[in-house]
Amino acid sequence: MMNLKTVDIIYNVDQCLIPKLAKNVDECAHHAEYEIRNKKLDENFNALLTSISDYNLRDNLVVAPTILSALYVLYKDLLTEGPWHTEKLKEYAQKLNSQCDLLYEITLESLLTNDHMFNKQIIFDESILMLHHRLSCNDFKKHPSLIDVYCSVVEGIQNYKNVIVSVKALPVCLYLIDDYLIDNKKKGLNCCRIILENLPTDTFAQGNYYEVIYACVKKVSVERDLEITRLVVDCLIQLLISLPNDIQFKYAAADELYGKTLEQILTESNLYRKAVLFNYTRQLIMINGVNCVGRKAFHAVINENLDISCNDGVKEILLQPVVECLEEWILHCWCAWRLNTGRQVLSILFKILYICSKEDLSERIVKIIATLILLCEEADREKIMNNLQKSQINNKILQDKVNMVNKYVSLNKI
Repeated sequence: MMNLKTVDIIYNVDQCLIPKLAKNVDECAHHAEYEIRNKKLDENFNALLTSISDYNLRDNLVVAPTILSALYVLYKDLLTEGPWHTEKLKEYAQKLNSQCDLLYEITLESLLTNDHMFNKQIIFDESILMLHHRLSCNDFKKHPSLIDVYCSVVEGIQNYKNVIVSVKALPVCLYLIDDYLIDNKKKGLNCCRIILENLPTDTFAQGNYYEVIYACVKKVSVERDLEITRLVVDCLIQLLISLPNDIQFKYAAADELYGKTLEQILTESNLYRKAVLFNYTRQLIMINGVNCVGRKAFHAVINENLDISCNDGVKEILLQPVVECLEEWILHCWCAWRLNTGRQVLSILFKILYICSKEDLSERIVKIIATLILLCEEADREKIMNNLQKSQINNKILQDKVNMVNKYVSLNKI
């Protein structure tokens, strides 16, 4: 339970933070209420310095994390960029940092990264809790600077030694992801990605909070923005990786995402976004393995995108992701390969082999063609090999590549 001095310090911190705004910040570039905030800051900042100078946290270790987390959030708040930012705020931040260094021999800047006598884990949790109270579902857009503070705290997670991030850090980023502003969506997705990457391995062993995360992030996958697409992919893949193998939801979600991603690729016109989605598909195949054989749309997706990759401009962007995706599919789903359904894939691969100028990529395509031939029924394989050996190709480079296919098949056939 907080004593009166602690309550006084928290009150002074609250008075120095940006208050709830009567008018949403996105309605204008320069908000008049910031002037009220700055005046209130001038009146309350000195009172705050006096309050913490009169309170020895070394003798009050129980409440120290609450006070230090409040000071840390204020310090980060004073350093955020925006229409509210002035040089005076930087000076106040420096004064607060110096005061903590003088009193506790620890700067606010290094509060979560350096070792000291206070409990870093509790300070981190208290900082996140304080931000959650102010960035609630209905009010988070009224605290634009605290959104940046939250992002700053989350982005530094990798540097917080011995600080274990819990799902308590996730709600704000889910609010941001669900917002209609693209910038907020990006901030939320980036924070979600970082948190998921740093969660303990047993985080989702109990409970089903992962379903909330999944639903929130998946909803944003329809956005056409390239950066959002990359972030959504990173979040969903990391979420699937984080789920224990004995949770059935993991494989049901991976299968759903695999099917929907194939549909997206077929309708997507942005080549760069297609490339991201192919990398995503490859990762989903890695997770879902042989279960991917049930999606017949894969052949149509590969055929169409190999075909358009024959164009020089498209080839530079799309060919490698498509080839890598096909390689992954063959690795896990080779048992589903049939010449009667995959003939077109084989045909287009020979076309790609002709136009491919990168040596390393050509070698990979040669191996894919040879592997698909080896997977054919013996009669079909012999027919294909006879046709290749009899073929008269005027182009020496292509002939050399076809010879490599013949050699690879001859060395590896049983």
